[in-house]
Amino acid sequence: EMIYYIDAMDLCFKKDYKHAIPLFIKALDDTDNLEYVKYAVYNVAVSFMNLEDYTQAISFLTMYLKRWTGDSMLYFNLAYCYTCLDDNKKALLNYNAAWVNNVNDNKCKGVIDFLLSKLDK
Repeated sequence: EMIYYIDAMDLCFKKDYKHAIPLFIKALDDTDNLEYVKYAVYNVAVSFMNLEDYTQAISFLTMYLKRWTGDSMLYFNLAYCYTCLDDNKKALLNYNAAWVNNVNDNKCKGVIDFLLSKLDK
């Protein structure tokens, strides 16, 4: 329900990601408001990123992409997770997707150039 989402966001503001995740997952059952479901999936992923559980973060970011269109921040976060797991090829693919969604993002371009130089070695 929506209250789970609101409580989870409150915990995130307090940086209590471990306790926010179960509430976000309960919020996924809120079929009345798909926007909250969408944000809950994304925020579960970000919470896992903050806990440095990049594998779980990737699974929720991927779940998001299977249902909705991703924006540059989603692809950037996905790329970041792959970078943290030393999967530079998947990271590069997602940084490219982030850059395509926002060609003015110089951070993406810089990371892409760096990863390309790293992969060339």
